[in-house]
This record gives sequence, C-alpha cells and structure tokens, in this order.
Amino acid sequence: MTGEFDSVLLEGGLKKLSEITGMHRDRIVRAHKKGQLPFIKKVGSQYVVFNDGLNKWLANSGETDGQ
Repeated sequence: MTGEFDSVLLEGGLKKLSEITGMHRDRIVRAHKKGQLPFIKKVGSQYVVFNDGLNKWLANSGETDGQ
C-alpha cells in the first residue's frame, strides 16, 4: 500500500501484528470482535491496524480499557 496512509497503517497488517505481539492471528481477530483491540478495523475482507492505537496499546503493556 502506498500513499497518504503509509504512516497511519501498520505495514503487514495482522501478520505483522502477530509477529509483534506473539498472538496468533485467530486470537487477534477474536479480541477485535470482542472490542478489545479498537486500533484494528475491518475494511472489506481485510483487517487494517492503525499505528497510533497500536503504539498506545503497547505502551500500556497491552491492556485494554476496562480490563
């Protein structure tokens, strides 16, 4: 993907997020569906990961609000 969103979206999407967190892709998708990973959005059949939200989540040791 190229263009204005390069710095906004995590290149590699869920695969890269899985590598960063050590979480399996299926677990990431389940957590997203439960609303636990608000920095992930489904666009068509693809999931995109927003860098700002991911960085905030990682800075908080992966904690989700209310957990």
